[in-house]
Amino acid sequence: MRKQSNLSSDEVRKKILELLDLRRKKARSLLSIQQTITDIKKGLREYNISQSEVVTNLDYLVQNGWVKEEKESRTFKSPRGFEFPSETRKYRLSDVGIKYIEGGSTFDTSNSFNGINITNMGGITVVGNSNIVQNEYLDIFRVLDQLENEVKLTDKIDDQKKLSTISDIRAIKSQLSKPIPDVNIVKAAIAGISFLGSIDGIISLYQKVEPLLKSLIH
Repeated sequence: MRKQSNLSSDEVRKKILELLDLRRKKARSLLSIQQTITDIKKGLREYNISQSEVVTNLDYLVQNGWVKEEKESRTFKSPRGFEFPSETRKYRLSDVGIKYIEGGSTFDTSNSFNGINITNMGGITVVGNSNIVQNEYLDIFRVLDQLENEVKLTDKIDDQKKLSTISDIRAIKSQLSKPIPDVNIVKAAIAGISFLGSIDGIISLYQKVEPLLKSLIH
């Protein structure tokens, strides 16, 4: 029996998402984007991830909307002519999973700014969920977007704390549409998310975003 890997649940989940993304990028048709659980187990074997780790963490990703599970039903005939139903379950990244891997996109069709004509505004970019961002803050926005997704994915933070943390991250992101972000709002939000610098699986990303955030308040 294979031993459990040394990876945390969050790390296993990231490996699953990355594997599904790799399959998606190599696919030559929409049908070939999908993978069976057997495919996923084989793809993660090099990381010594056990079958039970794959099953439990894939279930987590499906239950929380990161991965879509699709059922394919077929009927087989025995040599005697009896028909037997068969069901295969296949998996692919959901829209949430794709956004986690790729970040925001100009082609996201959801629009939070209906009624505002931004076509004549210079120095801004529309990113992801139609977020208006000053061009000079694009790098900060993208890292914050990634940080928000990491918070959603982790099991090291309870749901109430996640809600509060995501609210603080979005408060900072909302300030990036302004030529001069409100320093007081940004400072308060930074204080609310600073604990992420000690959360396993998020530490390195927070260390990346921390100096960028400090640049907003100096």
